[in-house]
Amino acid sequence: MLQACPKGERHKNHTEHIAVKRWITIYKRQDWSDSKLLSLYKRIMQDVIVFEKSHIKERFAHQISLAYMDLCENPEIWKQVQFAHIALFPDMKCSNCKVSVCLHCGYDSHFNMECKESMSRIVGTLTDKDMMTTVEWKLQHSRQCPNCSIMINRDEGCNKVDCSYCGFCFCWACRSSWSEGCGFYRCSNTAENTDEQENSSQDKTELGVPNIKRIQARLVVSMDLD
Repeated sequence: MLQACPKGERHKNHTEHIAVKRWITIYKRQDWSDSKLLSLYKRIMQDVIVFEKSHIKERFAHQISLAYMDLCENPEIWKQVQFAHIALFPDMKCSNCKVSVCLHCGYDSHFNMECKESMSRIVGTLTDKDMMTTVEWKLQHSRQCPNCSIMINRDEGCNKVDCSYCGFCFCWACRSSWSEGCGFYRCSNTAENTDEQENSSQDKTELGVPNIKRIQARLVVSMDLD
């Protein structure tokens, strides 16, 4: 990949070149059964993709990602790296029919277009009413898992969501890791509290947190009785 850069000699001291060279050294001494392989993969691919966009026209990142998965010895780590690969490279071509499918949304590949934008276009082309209703429902009740980027469907419930594919636990409202302190019915990390969300959660409260509205209501009743 480094040799594919048309200005390799002049660019050898560029930040992107140095970053990729550093990973070559790490690759040679890395223990491929290590539990840190997932975080290592994400850092490597970030540098590889930046290098690819800045210095070459060929596409090496996909092949490097596939090769990385083949090196993983631990099955659980391999599974997590596979989902990380899907997050970066969602398009897969069927070996039989040669049709390319987006693994994020499950519909035909839509290169350089977001899944929801593609689904909106699909709705406009459908003649089957049931299929149209299904796609419209997915548009309204789906969000991408922040870990694997696969579309997750949900129409009700609290903010805590476990991805049914990769198992990542995140907040439905702001899509951050659940461990970062989001509430089950009130997310403090986003201003996206729509009227619908507020109405559905107005009588709910977090565990261990007093329901102020109910306390105030009781005080009013008590004062009226006095």
